[in-house]
Amino acid sequence: MAGERTTLVVDEIVHGFTMEPSLARAMFEKPFVYPTFAVLLALLIFLLAMTRRFGAAARRTDETQDSKAIFIENTARILHLAGKEQDALLRLMDDQALTIAKKLNAPRNLARKDLIGWLDETSRLRGIVPDFGTIRLRVDRIVDDPDSKTVRLMHQAVNFYQWKQEILDDTKRH
Repeated sequence: MAGERTTLVVDEIVHGFTMEPSLARAMFEKPFVYPTFAVLLALLIFLLAMTRRFGAAARRTDETQDSKAIFIENTARILHLAGKEQDALLRLMDDQALTIAKKLNAPRNLARKDLIGWLDETSRLRGIVPDFGTIRLRVDRIVDDPDSKTVRLMHQAVNFYQWKQEILDDTKRH
């Protein structure tokens, strides 16, 4: 036996040393310490997920409306810098005219000039002055004058908005 390395097992139970089997102690000894650590880490992640959110509070809907207003302001500023307010207003009016015509059950497949005529006739029947064609013509004829162009465009935009509200008002339908 000299020179050989062997394992010597000494059984101390004979001398009165006993060890109660314990699952808790076994969890922290090799090889069970690795799964124990993984379970504890998963539990910690689960508990963190269940807690309140870290960081800034959730956005309110007011801020969403503010974002929309900022977007519209920025778009208006870009159009102003590009000098395209008039074109933008005409395009908006044309798009809105199609939407309004659908809401008022206009005949399908109307040409643009026929659509304007139909909207003007509807305005006349409801006693709405000025009509769509007049407002659109006024916007189209605004001359490039840096001093008063913006004011005149705004005035016609307000006229269009009022016309739109009146034409869609159910109480004026015949």
